Amino acid sequence: MDPQLRLGQRLPNLFDLLSERGIRWRAYYDRSQVVPDCAINLGGLHHIGEWKTHAAPRERFFADAAAGTLPPYTWFEPKLMFGELDDYHPPTDIRSAEQLLAQVYEAVRSSPEWEATALLVLFDEHGGCYDHVPPPAAPVPDDFPGEQDFGFDRFGVRVPAIVVSPYTEPETVVEALFHTTSVLRTLRERLDLGPALTRRDAAAPSLEIAFNRSEARSDRPAIVALPYTPPPPPSEAEKQAALGDAPDLGLLIAKDKEHVSQIGAATLRNAARRFEADLDDLPRTASAARTWLAQHVARDDRLLQP
Repeated sequence: MDPQLRLGQRLPNLFDLLSERGIRWRAYYDRSQVVPDCAINLGGLHHIGEWKTHAAPRERFFADAAAGTLPPYTWFEPKLMFGELDDYHPPTDIRSAEQLLAQVYEAVRSSPEWEATALLVLFDEHGGCYDHVPPPAAPVPDDFPGEQDFGFDRFGVRVPAIVVSPYTEPETVVEALFHTTSVLRTLRERLDLGPALTRRDAAAPSLEIAFNRSEARSDRPAIVALPYTPPPPPSEAEKQAALGDAPDLGLLIAKDKEHVSQIGAATLRNAARRFEADLDDLPRTASAARTWLAQHVARDDRLLQP
């Protein structure tokens, strides 16, 4: 969805439902990103004040997990926007994402609240992998028209999801067709958040099938996290190389600490529209992006400043 259209959208979302019912929730993010990405996207700009009390630096996630004080709903973000990224989006080196995921899993596995916690590892894209199954029809979520006459009446290619829980049998593989809104339906039912927000999540299968044990497992499988050292930044010659001269040019650019990702650029544009800033004057480096976000989004009482 175009950011301009997203700003005009006033439909309720999961964060609204949690707040309305007094259920604790928190988004954990890395300080180098200045603000959580979901505070700018995902409808977050509609209730900026709310994010001041519902976001915390990444370090607090690990402290809360160790203390057994994670909120009932916890959202954990990788570094998505700029600098040394550790998400799975190309052209990021996915080894950094794998290392981060291992750290998150270890924090949950070692938490005193392990038996009351489910870790959902979700992906919103397929990573460019070929899918031989044509996307099937999907329930139309609402009566709002889509862009370019798209009716939101079919799914996209398949994306993976991982459920980590002591109430899941080892080596469980669920082959049923889920929707991305299956998470929303499951949370609505588990946390008593009320009726469906759209026809899509009303029709979405619940993730309950993944929790196929009545008693918690006694084992807490460990993951051996291999050491990973980020590669050195590219030289100026490598960064200036023309396409075709450097087969890994995209990877070289992504190694640059001043790199701003596509998600970061879109996030800046979205925030600029919200605060009526000049779209032609948006920063193009990580350091400038941090300064811009601090001045336009995180200043005064407009958003959090942890």
